[in-house]
Amino acid sequence: MPDPKRTTPRPAERHAAGLLAVVGALAWSQPLISGAELWWHLAAGRAITAAGGIPAVDPYSHTAAESPWLNHEWLWGLAAWELWELEPQSVAWLSLAVLALLFALVYRNAHRLSGSPGSALLATWGAAATAHWFFEIRPQSITRLFAVIVLATRSSRAALFLWPVLLALWANLHGGWVFGIGLVALSTLVATAEQSFAAGRLALPRRDWWTLGLCGAALLVNPYGPELLAYPFTYADPGGLVHTLVEWRSPGFGLDPATYRGRFWIFAAVSLVGAGLVARRDPVTTAAAVAALVMAATSLRFISLFAVVAAPLVAVAIAAALRAAARRWSALDARAVRAAVLVTAALAAALLWRDVRLVPNLLYRWTDAAYSPQGAVRYLGAFDRSMRLYNEMLWGGYVSLYAPPLRIFYDGRTNTVYDEATIADFLRIQVAAPGYRQLLREHRVDAALLYAASPLAAALQDTPDAWRLVYRDDVAAVLVPPDSDLLRMLPSGVERLAGTPELLTIAAGERLAAGDASAARELLERAVRLEPLYVPAWVATMRIAAPEGPDAIAAVAERAIRAYPRAAPRIRGFEAETYESIGEPARALATLRRAHLGGPSIYDDGIDASVARLERQLRAP
Repeated sequence: MPDPKRTTPRPAERHAAGLLAVVGALAWSQPLISGAELWWHLAAGRAITAAGGIPAVDPYSHTAAESPWLNHEWLWGLAAWELWELEPQSVAWLSLAVLALLFALVYRNAHRLSGSPGSALLATWGAAATAHWFFEIRPQSITRLFAVIVLATRSSRAALFLWPVLLALWANLHGGWVFGIGLVALSTLVATAEQSFAAGRLALPRRDWWTLGLCGAALLVNPYGPELLAYPFTYADPGGLVHTLVEWRSPGFGLDPATYRGRFWIFAAVSLVGAGLVARRDPVTTAAAVAALVMAATSLRFISLFAVVAAPLVAVAIAAALRAAARRWSALDARAVRAAVLVTAALAAALLWRDVRLVPNLLYRWTDAAYSPQGAVRYLGAFDRSMRLYNEMLWGGYVSLYAPPLRIFYDGRTNTVYDEATIADFLRIQVAAPGYRQLLREHRVDAALLYAASPLAAALQDTPDAWRLVYRDDVAAVLVPPDSDLLRMLPSGVERLAGTPELLTIAAGERLAAGDASAARELLERAVRLEPLYVPAWVATMRIAAPEGPDAIAAVAERAIRAYPRAAPRIRGFEAETYESIGEPARALATLRRAHLGGPSIYDDGIDASVARLERQLRAP
């Protein structure tokens, strides 16, 4: 006789769990990293619109001028630009909608394989937390979404028509089409093996093979034809300089759930448990997740793909654990308990959203635009002439979008435009390696657009023939050679900054240097009223508050965090620096320990070094 306390989930429970899965997962949608890739995609979309076709050569750099450009993501850039033209914020809102659809499908796949709404909810949240640092607004979102769609529609007869359309779009949206055709091939081979095993002979399921053939043909529906199919192999050489980029590095190992690598490896371990439970029942999901795991273990950029593909396996492992617990404590499977779990999940989702804001200015928040070189690019643009820049890589696309007459050295298009020699020159200059000044001369660089605290900026100013610092704010610096004709035009550059938070912050620094702290504070208050998300203005306000003591610094930091909660770790880092500047190392150390971003960033390495230094200082007699 069945236990009256044990019940199957009602549709209302499944729908409620699905809604909570999506809502909770979306709280992870805004990583605190520069959304630098978006800008060059927008610039590329604008170029396509202006030319009425896809540019065949690079229009943005001086190092690869007129070199062939295989823009395999052209359709994403064009769509993003058309949205931008209507309303820039719509780019962010559509990206959020795509993520919502992704999480809904992840939940569906996880629920279908595990049979447990609660397990599917937890797996979806786990996937979002694991992939969090890779949710930039960029074409990778298409590969995540389309991969999950393929997995969700494997049993549908519509796959014969749907999948070729997806692959045709995929080939023009993102290079992740390779994973897509791999999924289709894997599904076809599994169907062939199952049918052959059942028949006792080789049996080819026609529909599946027709679908695979149509998908393969669909990949050729692109502006580059067969040439596009060779593009992924440009990444095959592990010694290539493209692999020096952060996103191509291995995540390393760790189990701290507060960090991206800890969440990744924990999620991976649980998914392997689930794989062991359902490998025979669902070999396609199992094999796809294992393949994505191998990719993610060698390259950070694949962690988000692995997370959404492996979520059903994680749900299976969680469901198995819950069923084992319910067999021992039958009350756990009662309807009232499940209802209480949903209520708890709703409270947890509310907590996840505690520090997330969508308005105002979702795009600014999502791209962490406060650390784009907004003021410096306006300044350079005011000269109204073409220049050959040496620029930070992450800022190349921003320059191309907002100041197209300027010609950049390098940007995120890497091996679709630049050759190995150019990348090598960029890296040598970046670290001020021997001969770097000669390289700048060979590339006829007119100006350098660098991080304000860049070691290269310091090196350029630390010689008898020092480059001149012509612009600096708390984000970026502009330097020009000592014999540059730009030095005769400097005053014209300031006009473009009028009324911006950057100029107000610069002016505040000048007033503070002149001894007028009150005027400096007023200018900074104007800056944060104008743009509450402009972190450098809050940092400058903390420095002005420093003479009033640590409590005054803390008060400013709390105001900044209330305005921009997602930036709390970075704000804490600046808060700690300010404490240290007034001789409060203990308070600085305590604050620094809260300043970790927990993401794939050298920022955390700097925090760790500062923590170690302060610990040694406090231990010293």
